[in-house]
Amino acid sequence: MGKANPLRILFVEDLPSDAELAKREIQKSGLRFESQRVDTKDAFLKALEEFRPDVIVSDYLMPEFDGMQALKLSLEHDASVPFIVFTGSMNEDTAVACMKAGATDYIVKEHITLLPFAVNEGLVHKKARLVQQEAERTLRASEERLRFVSETTGVVLYRLKYEDMKYDYLSPGIKVLTGYSADEINTLGFGILIQKTETNQGSRVSVDDLRKRREGGFGGDLHSDHLLSTKTGESKWVRDHSFPWRDAAGVIIGSVGILQDVTESKAAEENLRKLSSAIEMTADSVVITNKDGIIEYVNPAFEKLTGHTRESVLGKTPRILKSGLQGLAYYQEMWATILSGSVFHSEVVNKNKKGELFHETKTISPIFDADGTITHFVAIGEDITEKKLLEQQILRSQRMESLGTLASGVAHDLNNILAPVLLSVEILKNSAKDENSKKTLETLE
Repeated sequence: MGKANPLRILFVEDLPSDAELAKREIQKSGLRFESQRVDTKDAFLKALEEFRPDVIVSDYLMPEFDGMQALKLSLEHDASVPFIVFTGSMNEDTAVACMKAGATDYIVKEHITLLPFAVNEGLVHKKARLVQQEAERTLRASEERLRFVSETTGVVLYRLKYEDMKYDYLSPGIKVLTGYSADEINTLGFGILIQKTETNQGSRVSVDDLRKRREGGFGGDLHSDHLLSTKTGESKWVRDHSFPWRDAAGVIIGSVGILQDVTESKAAEENLRKLSSAIEMTADSVVITNKDGIIEYVNPAFEKLTGHTRESVLGKTPRILKSGLQGLAYYQEMWATILSGSVFHSEVVNKNKKGELFHETKTISPIFDADGTITHFVAIGEDITEKKLLEQQILRSQRMESLGTLASGVAHDLNNILAPVLLSVEILKNSAKDENSKKTLETLE
């Protein structure tokens, strides 16, 4: 590993001997450093730019320059660099003036042994200031990011004190969300805007219940949805995600959190709930598969029709219903249709768990994602088994009726043909003389 860069000390001193004494005293403390000495304004400004000192040790009075000018220029260039006034005269008013002007320390030359301590203390303070400045920059950047998120996304950031139930911070988005300013919210009380509150488990609670739960020591994050009445009378669903706010002793004294308008997502959830309920309650069987035909969902009507339970078919394919009455061409046409993005309609004969056949009208539709890619298929089937049996019964009845009509027509035609014959037999029988002839004619009748 390479050695760290040595400390750079700039001496502003018109007497080389005094500068040398100061160097030796600091070196005795064990500090490794490089140094330069200047005694004019121009040389001082050049050293600030090129030498870039970590510490400045400056005399107060010099023929062509003085410590107060050097201090002013140093602060303008880089206020974090420790500036130690090192002078031969002791004047309390001068020391106070230097310290008020921004000097790090004030050392009298006759107390030169204090100089190393002043240098070290100045470096410690410099490091602390740099850490603080970095923390402040980080905080400002974080606040700016939060402000940007709040102002551009509609998210509201807040901090709520339980002692008086007042917000000591509400981001500007509260005006957009509710129509009320932060001051108006604190005057009215946020609770007056709430029509009802639901937790993420769907149960209804009051805002006081949530606060009491937090004050009771619950240290996790809380999720709840509030239905608000805005200043214009509009109803909005707002999601509240809060975290505990603790004091220095670790006691929960309030909440910090985020409020977000979820009205549209709640409406979408409600529509999804209605759709899900409709699918569960419909009399038609519904099967949802992935793109490869693996079953991911079936509704109760499917279970009733096929005899298969939902648990038993998940992860399988609809081939479990195959009756064998549809040929290969049927399935090739089906897959070609739905993979092209079109809807497939057909009548199909399937087989239930008991091995019994049933008839369905089947509609299979592709489901697309936001990019238009097919991700799933949904098949809706209507049981038409009874309809098919009724059609067969009607067909048989029509056939029997046709046969009856045909038989009646044939009989009528035979009667027309046989009537003259029977009449002739009757005449012959009446004119017959012997018994044998009469019996023969009676047989013909």
